[in-house]
Amino acid sequence: MKAVIVGILYAAAPWSRNAVLLVCSIFIGGSQAQYYKPFTATTKKLFSQYPSPGNGYSLSFDSAAVDGTDSVYYHFGALDVGSTYEDPNCSGWGPPYCYRTDQPIWPGSFFRTDNMGAYRFGNVEGDTLQFNFGASSGDTSTFFVDAVQRFSFVKSGPDTMTILGYTDSVYTYVIQHTDLAGAPIASALQGDSVIVGKALGLVRFFRVDSFPQVLQPLAMLGNLDPPLGLYRITTAMIEDHQPGDVVQFKTYTGSTLPNGQPFTYHTTTFLSRTDTPDSVFYDVAWENFNITTGAHNSGTGVAGYSKNEVYAELPFEKFDGSFNTFMLSGPGSCLPTWRLYRHDEPGLGLCPDGNCWVAADTQGPPPSSYGSVLLGLGITSYFYQDPFSPWDPYYFEIRDLVYFIKDGVECGQEIHLGISENNMQVRIELLPNPTKGNFVITSSDRMDRIDILNARGQVVLHAEPRADQVELGLADVPSGPYFASIYLMDGSIAHRKVIVAR
Repeated sequence: MKAVIVGILYAAAPWSRNAVLLVCSIFIGGSQAQYYKPFTATTKKLFSQYPSPGNGYSLSFDSAAVDGTDSVYYHFGALDVGSTYEDPNCSGWGPPYCYRTDQPIWPGSFFRTDNMGAYRFGNVEGDTLQFNFGASSGDTSTFFVDAVQRFSFVKSGPDTMTILGYTDSVYTYVIQHTDLAGAPIASALQGDSVIVGKALGLVRFFRVDSFPQVLQPLAMLGNLDPPLGLYRITTAMIEDHQPGDVVQFKTYTGSTLPNGQPFTYHTTTFLSRTDTPDSVFYDVAWENFNITTGAHNSGTGVAGYSKNEVYAELPFEKFDGSFNTFMLSGPGSCLPTWRLYRHDEPGLGLCPDGNCWVAADTQGPPPSSYGSVLLGLGITSYFYQDPFSPWDPYYFEIRDLVYFIKDGVECGQEIHLGISENNMQVRIELLPNPTKGNFVITSSDRMDRIDILNARGQVVLHAEPRADQVELGLADVPSGPYFASIYLMDGSIAHRKVIVAR
């Protein structure tokens, strides 16, 4: 029996920037220390960059097998479209090769454990990272070394930690990145941690696929069992709004690509929200118009979305005939919003042995479709094109996000009814909107007269301001959508929607 140091533990949640270092001592006997399993054959998790999330990285396995005393895990795979892999069981249309689905992804190309705490992961270069999660406390355990550097970790714990609201017992493995003489190397992994929970398994790790060229710490964002964080996407998560939010899309369907602007614009304003255990309901005001024909409709209604209807579930990036990516919207976006992008590949079919895909004969050019879903805003883009052939004419279906107000943040430029206005340089603002009654219209050009119409086209308010700013009131009208026709002194007309919400 001997006393050993069980390393260093970050006594804080994985996302905390103010982790406290704790050092613990315990007595152990024997040559094999206790450890928690990083994953099992049923593990499904979502990771992202730490401390600032960006791309989504799923961890999931198709199956597991026994090889002697080892367990081998087969991950869900990533399609390698540049592959020239040949498989005698994989014959298809076109070149005599298949697209492999077992290429290295972020945690590596293979996972093997001796079930005694030793795990081996493979990177994209064919190197092996050897993790001894069952190392004795206080020992330095090397998991990778090359001609210039060494990566090791020191184990501590068990201790308790709260991850995504779940409190678990964890072991923490603090990483040491040094040169071969033992001098520390300043890198993203130096001093970072691998953390494994008793119930949650792997909750902190790093990218293995391009290691050590890419040193990228990762933290868990979702876990299927127990269900935590982003482990599935429901329709209620996609349509997650608050009163005052506004979303505008443009849509098109037809047999030719749209030229100019033959789009129909659809605007939804969310007036109220009601949550139930399994659904969310919104009172909404809606408007749509075709910018070419001038056809226009508007009204109010109720929209409901299920909290249990699953749109996607881990692993989000699995290739199932479509390329799927899950990521946080980029720095150029107005709000950091998670996006699930899907690009269909209908010209590929699964090989008979199930480990690859092959070009399939679609009896002509395959259709093309792609689109993305932004959590909290809906299906924000969608494109579908039927192929052209003598027996199958073109058909297009398009949907694109144009403008939104969400959580008080305005993004894009709303398109209003009226062709002439969209070509004008006049700027018109109506605030507040939605309004409880009083609002102010400000224009960069003088306004001659204003008519406020209800959804049936009836004038409920008329004003002749002869000015570039005017305050109006709609205190005596019911809640709902109204439309302001603003006649400017130069003879042009602008249109704005007014939402009365009390």
